[in-house]
Amino acid sequence: MAIVLVLSVIAVMTIVVVELSFTTRISSEIAMNQRDELKALYLAKAGYQYSKIILTIDNSLQSQIKKTTENLPEGTPALGFHLWDYFPVSYPPEVIALLDMAKSMQGGEEGEQTAATPSEGSGVESDGSSDQAWDQEEYYDVEIKSESCKINLNSLAEEKQKDLQKSGIFKLLVNLLSLEEYLEFFKDNYNLREDLIYAIKDWVDEDSMGSNPRAGMDENTPYQSRADRYRVKNAPFDSFEEIFLVEGMSYKLYAEIFEKYTTVYGDKDNKINIACNHGPIVKAILDQSVQYDKDELLKALEERGGFDSPKDLEEKLKEITGVKTPIDADIKGLLTAEDTKYRVVSTGTVGQVSKVLTTVVQRGSSAGEQVKLLYWRVQ
Repeated sequence: MAIVLVLSVIAVMTIVVVELSFTTRISSEIAMNQRDELKALYLAKAGYQYSKIILTIDNSLQSQIKKTTENLPEGTPALGFHLWDYFPVSYPPEVIALLDMAKSMQGGEEGEQTAATPSEGSGVESDGSSDQAWDQEEYYDVEIKSESCKINLNSLAEEKQKDLQKSGIFKLLVNLLSLEEYLEFFKDNYNLREDLIYAIKDWVDEDSMGSNPRAGMDENTPYQSRADRYRVKNAPFDSFEEIFLVEGMSYKLYAEIFEKYTTVYGDKDNKINIACNHGPIVKAILDQSVQYDKDELLKALEERGGFDSPKDLEEKLKEITGVKTPIDADIKGLLTAEDTKYRVVSTGTVGQVSKVLTTVVQRGSSAGEQVKLLYWRVQ
């Protein structure tokens, strides 16, 4: 009997100890994951801050290039590049390599190690003290893409009701949605293309009158029949995800068209940087008089080295198509060759944990202007 009692006590104590050990280990894992998440978040924020520096330096660089090339003969190819095209915005090791190169250019001979630049993997700091090398499982990587290449949907708010169908922004969106590769989305009702644009217009404009001549005068009617009834915003989009609230929008349309070629960030009257060379955007700006296979047209443009400005594009389109006005006159006024808005995606990684910080920023058109934050989202 005593042996049974002892064995029972030992069994109970074993269960308690195992449970305590398991709970402690789980709590420790949770704490370490939370620690890594916080570190990854701050790495992502560090990447964003570094990208602002790169954008500011690039702005000064672009201003200098513009001053240098403005007196060159007409037809001289533009130097269309950005700093991040050659120096990846990540850490480590690309930033270390960039700093090493900069220090070498400032005074060190080729192959000579300066006091401020320790050799790779030496574990020696600039003051001579020994330290552990940067943990390669902790890093950030940043991707910078132009947001100026896209059509700003908030621009519809500035168009007058009676002139909407003649406006460049309306024509451009209709042409984009009417491209052959997107016809499958509207095969049941081709009027849905214009209906969707009217719905976006009604969402962002200030009045409460419906824009769609095929619908009623009250722009709120389609939304009142929903289970989650709501009214249109009558104000510009604050974030791109808000577009899902618009009547007629679907996840397929969002993923295949709107996410790629439209935006809601920046000034409502902003122009589109055609030099980004989005194929569907180039197709959508063409005048109706251009009877030329659009895919073949893009190939012909590529064979001629692409284009770097609306004027350059127009001249090459004239040469290829033989049409005097290959770009729609109303759309032409929306085009530019300047970048002012950028989407910055900074990913901080610690071991198996990653945090993604997505931002949209706007920088000034001249050197020295600060970078303005338009959108911020952590995933």
